[in-house]
Amino acid sequence: MAVARVRITVEGWGRLKRRLRELPEDVRRGALDAVEEGARAVQSETRERVRVRTGALRNGVKVRVNERWL
Repeated sequence: MAVARVRITVEGWGRLKRRLRELPEDVRRGALDAVEEGARAVQSETRERVRVRTGALRNGVKVRVNERWL
């Protein structure tokens, strides 16, 4: 079975990461928590809206957040 992946590219991501690294640790942690919260909301909405035939797509929607990305 083929697996499709969706990648999102954010213009200015490199500059944003550099600026985030200059912030205090607690602010960076808050930013990461906000990103994860948003990703989980997208995951939940996607799972609710996707048509289900086998459940593979619905169950395949995953969230990965890594603090090294910030």
